[in-house]
Amino acid sequence: MIAHEPMYDDEALVMFEDIKVAELIAAILEYSKELEDKVLMLRKEINNLTPPAKHKPYEDLYSDVFRVFDHYPAYQKYREHIEALLEPF
Repeated sequence: MIAHEPMYDDEALVMFEDIKVAELIAAILEYSKELEDKVLMLRKEINNLTPPAKHKPYEDLYSDVFRVFDHYPAYQKYREHIEALLEPF
């Protein structure tokens, strides 16, 4: 019995490797978004627990929380794959 394995050319193999890298980047970006959401939730909770007479520690909940990564060369290289993989935020 002869085993039949799919045949891939070099271009297809490179594309598969690119997709693996893009999947990793997309997963890290999704995790980053989850962490941002948790930070916002914790900041809201801290503000809510602050006594009314005291200054709320996070007047601007969104300050310094969000990061943008699309200026990095790896993101630019894999943009098409990454954006196809990311769930809408």
